[in-house]
Amino acid sequence: MAAKETEAKASLWQQSKVQRGTLETWPVSCKDERSVVPKPQLLRELDDYLKKELELLGNPRRGTHLLRLQAQREVFDRLVENFTAYKPLLASIKNEYDLIVFDQEQKIKELLPLQAKLRSMREEYEQKIIALEESGDKKQDGKEKQQNHQLQKEIDTLMEEELSYEVLVKRLQKEVADLYEKYRFEADARRLLIADYNDLKAKQNDDQEDEEVLMEKEDLVILKLKLRRVKEDIHVAKKRINEVMTVYGDVVPKRAFELIESSVRK
Repeated sequence: MAAKETEAKASLWQQSKVQRGTLETWPVSCKDERSVVPKPQLLRELDDYLKKELELLGNPRRGTHLLRLQAQREVFDRLVENFTAYKPLLASIKNEYDLIVFDQEQKIKELLPLQAKLRSMREEYEQKIIALEESGDKKQDGKEKQQNHQLQKEIDTLMEEELSYEVLVKRLQKEVADLYEKYRFEADARRLLIADYNDLKAKQNDDQEDEEVLMEKEDLVILKLKLRRVKEDIHVAKKRINEVMTVYGDVVPKRAFELIESSVRK
């Protein structure tokens, strides 16, 4: 199981590796070249908030500390609320991790009283043996020796059980710590990929606006050319009209000439 998780994590790191022509997952992986993408404002705010919360809690150590996990949960909840489009998916992932962590915490809570009880019983039997050794006669009969031997066997059994419970508690604590680290890694990866996606989308919108402005400029040039051509056509037409007026300006229309001729004859 651990090998599969390691392979899956390595695959995710490989997919998020920075390359030219691909999305940059700042700062999850930036080994080949220096990142030129500034940290998003929301990411800066969440990082600052997390640092302040951890300082108020006394900077608990990494791993299984519940206060540290609670601060991380608050940051992730705020992240889910900000990315409404991804809220169902992120909330589902968080719920799955919360259920597993809660189950592990319940198991640990169930084992802790048993561990304390075993320790108490061991101390009680040890006190009984000491009391028997101090108050008993040096010439113990066979029954007392048998009783002491039986008590010692019970103590050894309790110590073995306590040791096994301690091993189990440590294993469960390690599983909770691993889940916490995996939970944080996936949350950070998704958060940064979402930020890169938004940056890319904003860049595409800017490119589209630039293209529209360029088309408007081209349309304006075409209109200016058409206007110039119309002006030239008007100029030619005016010139033609002036030539006609010059040639035929003194000519009497035929109808008017006939009317004048008829009136003269009369």
